Amino acid sequence: MLQTLIEVHNIDVLKQYINDAVREAVTSLIPIAEEKKDNPLLTKKEAAKYLGVSLVTLSKYVKDGQVKAVTISGSRQRFWQEDLDKSIKTMRCYR
Repeated sequence: MLQTLIEVHNIDVLKQYINDAVREAVTSLIPIAEEKKDNPLLTKKEAAKYLGVSLVTLSKYVKDGQVKAVTISGSRQRFWQEDLDKSIKTMRCYR
């Protein structure tokens, strides 16, 4: 038998639950951010500059699968510097 428990709380208790949940989520992400200090997450403009290509060329590389992008907030893309380094090495092998 499935039971449903409904608790009624005032707004201050609900705020505290939310604060605790957010704090827990952020705390769990801190080690990930610390591990990536030497591997920054670059914007599309920064990645293009890092690779020495135009934004259009970078978009083509992503579309062709030559460069790995991380999609955030819908359609915005970011690039791990380490992934760009790997892409450079791979692209040089084909030249």
